[in-house]
Amino acid sequence: MTRWSKLAKMVLSGGKGEEDATVGLLQTRTKALVPEMPSHFVAKILHSMGELHKRGRAQGRAPGAQQWDDSNFHPKNTGARQLRGKLLLRATATTGDLTPESIASLLFTFAKMGIRPDELLALIQKRVTATARSFKPANITNLFRAFATMNITPDASLLEGVQKRATEILGNFKVEEVVSLARAFAHMGDLLDAGLLQAMQERATLLAGDLKPDDLASLMWAIAKMGAKPDAGLLEAMQRRATVTAGDFNAKNVSNLLRTFADMEIRPDTGLLEVMQERATATAGDFKASEVASLVRAFSELGVMPGAGMLEAMQARATATARDFKAGDVGGLMCALAEMGVTPDAGLLDAMHARATATADAFTPERVAGLLEALSKMGAPPDAGLLAAIERREGNAVAKAAANKEREAAFRVAQMKRLHYGLPNYRAEKTALT
Repeated sequence: MTRWSKLAKMVLSGGKGEEDATVGLLQTRTKALVPEMPSHFVAKILHSMGELHKRGRAQGRAPGAQQWDDSNFHPKNTGARQLRGKLLLRATATTGDLTPESIASLLFTFAKMGIRPDELLALIQKRVTATARSFKPANITNLFRAFATMNITPDASLLEGVQKRATEILGNFKVEEVVSLARAFAHMGDLLDAGLLQAMQERATLLAGDLKPDDLASLMWAIAKMGAKPDAGLLEAMQRRATVTAGDFNAKNVSNLLRTFADMEIRPDTGLLEVMQERATATAGDFKASEVASLVRAFSELGVMPGAGMLEAMQARATATARDFKAGDVGGLMCALAEMGVTPDAGLLDAMHARATATADAFTPERVAGLLEALSKMGAPPDAGLLAAIERREGNAVAKAAANKEREAAFRVAQMKRLHYGLPNYRAEKTALT
């Protein structure tokens, strides 16, 4: 192991288990060594410091906590700030030597540390563009994941060069690299070249037999997020794979997959719907409140009436997790049930009334309208507590509207009329006021 490799490893460990003299080297000598440090080890040292920073946040330690005093490498310690500055200067001076691996490592480190050295980032992007043809699948995936994590839109020349390289070598991509690349572009917006998207779909179709439940849901989500739809071959392959692996789906996988089908307005085949309902029923006790609401909404939007077993399981889970429902979850669940012609059991109605009352201040006018219309369809008018909460919410909204003269005051008048004289056509009235 070279001295540079050893140093990077010791920084990541925080000097633990080393002799005092070695810890002293970490604290006092690293800065002195920076001027002669190779570029890829600059990236490694910064990466190690980023890992310490991430680890500290995860464990809730303050910068001065005892375990962090073994070495001054925590990013908020004075010594670490000075070292980081020297390392960034060294990285700037040696960008011409950066490898594809160290480039992605550097970018991830910046994201972990919450820093954005613009001058260095500009040089890194030039280096990527110049060396794009040497990038391997993992390098490409990690590069765009790093940009997505940092919320940075790459330069046009970089996008063109690296996407061209990705298209050329897509036959070497592993299934998890295809999924990860798709997710990265989904987070960055409308940047993916149409040719690369098509090539990715073809590669995913070929590798569909290796897709895990997380991969299936993630890939479908990414394609939908980019405003696209899977081609016929990929859609068939993914549905077949999801059906075969349904027994491995957890609650989140079930909810996310069907939610994405609904967002893309694609109705899954009958076999997939059946096994997903069975799996949802079997894992109902693991569903979070938002996942219950999302799943029921997905069935409603797909125009599919769930079986009695799943409906019963989801209602029971919604009742059990009612305290975790947010305003949007309450409205979404109740509207979806109403659209399907389902009247919740008394326990769920009571729980949703209570939760809507508790979260009334977070309801938008549209959510108020939707909830009241849903209750009307169910033949379950709002109880006194919910009415009072909505009236209080509207009173607060009117106070805000007084400052900016928004339409909320007029909406409140219309709403209260509906409360007193009945609820039909409530949404139409609301729409007319917009």
